[in-house]
Amino acid sequence: MRVEGSGEVYVVKGDIVRNLDTADSRLIERDLHEWKENDVATARVVAGDKSRDVVRGSAEGKKFWADPEAPGASDETVSNWMTKLDRLRPNEYALTPPEGTESVVRVEYAAGSKSMGFLELVKVTPAEGKPDYYILSERIRFHAKVAASLAEQVEQDLASVVR
Repeated sequence: MRVEGSGEVYVVKGDIVRNLDTADSRLIERDLHEWKENDVATARVVAGDKSRDVVRGSAEGKKFWADPEAPGASDETVSNWMTKLDRLRPNEYALTPPEGTESVVRVEYAAGSKSMGFLELVKVTPAEGKPDYYILSERIRFHAKVAASLAEQVEQDLASVVR
């Protein structure tokens, strides 16, 4: 490496340069929330003009999602869908908001009366080709692109969650 001002030259291990060269993929923020999943007590799933409230239940040390009317009985459909939603992770960030976004779903998390945050999944459908999916949360400031295959599953299963 050469220092521009003085012209001095140094030998540097290649690992340091490689790590800096690929920092945008190696150092990407993947945690969407500051809180842990077990801290959440309720969630509201909103898709268009439909919504559904769900609660965290617990049996034999295992947490699950349930209908508020039957908090002790696991709702497998909702639990599986929430698991898929939780697996959405950023693989790149958009520095400017993508144009033509369409909201797929917004989930608002709470613990008692305290709002914990949200996760919003949006879709951008180009004139040709497959759509791209992005997420936003209370922790991340930019639209974050996610794997389309998992986001499509979340979108396809959404009708069985909201009523």
